[in-house]
Parts: sequence; C-alpha cells; structure tokens
Amino acid sequence: MTLCAGICYATDMNKNTGQARFCTVRLSKKILKYRSVDNLLETLLHELIHAFLFLTKDKYERKDGEDGHGKDFLEMMKRINQVTGL
Repeated sequence: MTLCAGICYATDMNKNTGQARFCTVRLSKKILKYRSVDNLLETLLHELIHAFLFLTKDKYERKDGEDGHGKDFLEMMKRINQVTGL
C-alpha cells in the first residue's frame, strides 16, 4: 500500500441495516516507516474512527462528505480531540 498511510475496509454487510459486521484496518509500512510515532498513532486512530462508524451506524459510507469525512466522522474526531487534548 503506497497511496495512503491507512485504510479501513468494512466487510460482511448486514443486508437489512447496511451495517458492517467486521472491519479490517490496514496501515502502510512503506509510508509510515518514514513518519513519527505520533503520526502513526494519528493514522491508526483515524482508521479506527472509520471502523467504529462502519460498525455502529446504519448505512455509514466513507463517501459521506466531500472528502470522505462527513458529519459523523468529524463529530467523532472532535470528541476524541477534546478528550485527548490533541
């Protein structure tokens, strides 16, 4: 994986609700080996927000929002940043 630092895949979608039953998060060693540990952790957290939303929201789509990070993603990110002080 060389185009992005991380990605989250939703799998085994529930046909009735549209929710994912499983998620896989992949991180790019080729990209992240040149970045700081903080950047690695931020990338992991970013992908885990996607995973959380795939698993908890009805019909959550990464395409929600112009850049793939719609209202639900931004709200979750803001809450985490307030708690952690990031």
